[in-house]
Amino acid sequence: KDALDLVPKLSETYDEPFFDSSAIPTYLISALTRKHVTVALSGDGGDETFGGYNRYLWAKQLSAAAGSIPFGSGLVSRGLTMLSPDHWDKLFGLMPGKKSTSAIGDKIHKAAPLLAIRDDIDRYHALISLFDPDKLRGKHASSKKFRVPGEKFCRNRHLDYVSSMQAMDTMMYMVDDVLTKVDRASMANSLEVRVPFIDHRVIEFGWRLPARLKMNGSVGKYALRQILYKYVPREMIDRPKTGFGVPLAQWLRGPLNEWMGDHLANEALYTDFGLDRRQIEKLRSEHMSGKRNWGHQLWTIAMLSDWQQRWLT
Repeated sequence: KDALDLVPKLSETYDEPFFDSSAIPTYLISALTRKHVTVALSGDGGDETFGGYNRYLWAKQLSAAAGSIPFGSGLVSRGLTMLSPDHWDKLFGLMPGKKSTSAIGDKIHKAAPLLAIRDDIDRYHALISLFDPDKLRGKHASSKKFRVPGEKFCRNRHLDYVSSMQAMDTMMYMVDDVLTKVDRASMANSLEVRVPFIDHRVIEFGWRLPARLKMNGSVGKYALRQILYKYVPREMIDRPKTGFGVPLAQWLRGPLNEWMGDHLANEALYTDFGLDRRQIEKLRSEHMSGKRNWGHQLWTIAMLSDWQQRWLT
């Protein structure tokens, strides 16, 4: 209930269209922390500098897969999407010895188009994007290709793939999402959060490390782990990486359904922002029926509407 009560307040707290739903638990943990201290430390920046995100491994694997089928990747991509996400889920559920795989069908439909992309940086941009914005803009679609901040930097310096991803995340995701999220959520609770991993000396040291000390095989933040092993029991470190997410899909089908519906009915989405009503109604219909999980996409559109109604009307 505390989390759901925060939703209508997010546009007030962030002042700008901000779509990262982990702002909710970040706000709540900031409020709890402030009961005990006035200054706290954050580990943000460690993943970008020392190679900790799971998507770095996924992107490398997708690049290798696309490279192994250079002339048939488009055909494979189309073949994987011939089965609906629901059919993929049922198929994996029938496999012996398989544990329950969460939304495997949606993940296959997300990954399949990436196989047909020949350029690694373009593939990474598609991987981290919720959707192609032009598909939601219909006749208002732009012919101009969006470029990721840091893309030119990476291409000019011929960085290896993981280093390119780290550089783009440092210049875009870390600054515009992660640090913004924590700073505003914490300061809204009068908590000061300091971020030692973005000290320029730490970042400079991290970028001097060879790639194998950042991502070693499938192990991310390898160098940091070797240091921690000296001080912290391994079982506290060698665990699956866990995000800071909330159950958006279930909330939008349940307690936030009315809130979402009100915001998707906001005419400004279609007149001021030029979104395609039919595409958005399709997303909502597929999500509500359980056919697809469009939770993050619908949340993004609803938050844009929430911000517009709070600040532009």
